[in-house]
Amino acid sequence: MGWFDSFLEYHAEQRRSMLWLWGALSVLSLLLWMWHILPFSHGVVVSTGVVIERSGCGSKGVFSYTYGYEVDGQAYTTKTEWGAFDGNGSCQEIRPGVVIPITYRSDDPSRSMSGTVGMSMKMLGRLIVYLTVMCFVLMPFLTYIKQRYFNR
Repeated sequence: MGWFDSFLEYHAEQRRSMLWLWGALSVLSLLLWMWHILPFSHGVVVSTGVVIERSGCGSKGVFSYTYGYEVDGQAYTTKTEWGAFDGNGSCQEIRPGVVIPITYRSDDPSRSMSGTVGMSMKMLGRLIVYLTVMCFVLMPFLTYIKQRYFNR
């Protein structure tokens, strides 16, 4: 029996635990997404804002930026910590003066989020695909390697 057949056998043994892990991580991601997006699901306005400042452009891809927008002559400024996860672009694309899509509450224009609900749904879909690959391909392979080579 070759190493690939051995891996497939190990994968079949671990499938149930990986399914539970995937389910738990997916539900957690969905709950976090709902906590962030649900307030913007009713009575919102999609508009544009202008990036005022960005910070934290490092090698990890996580950064924050401050954007401003105007509603009925009233100016608002908000800082987002989501960085590239809001779908507005990478750190190189988000620079002061760039116009970005934003969503704000019609009943409380001071509450806003960068991006749109649709963009956030795409990011949730991508996250679930990444979790699927991690739980059903990457983690079983790495634990198989660990079990086979380091537990001799």
